[in-house]
Amino acid sequence: MQIPYHKRSEAVVRNNGRSLNIYKEPGATQNVTGTLYDGQRITLSGRYNNDWAELADGGWVPTQNIEAVSYATP
Repeated sequence: MQIPYHKRSEAVVRNNGRSLNIYKEPGATQNVTGTLYDGQRITLSGRYNNDWAELADGGWVPTQNIEAVSYATP
């Protein structure tokens, strides 16, 4: 399956005061590799798979829990 690529961007975690799991691959049944905190600023790689966004340093998060704020410098 081809994963669409977009420009790197910065985003903020929006999860109603709760932490957000980082998954190894897109999908909530994948292994959890880390945690982000509500309000934390993150950089996205620009790769998306359905409703999942890849972090610039690896791992995937659901797009409904992040809010894009700007494009990042490559």
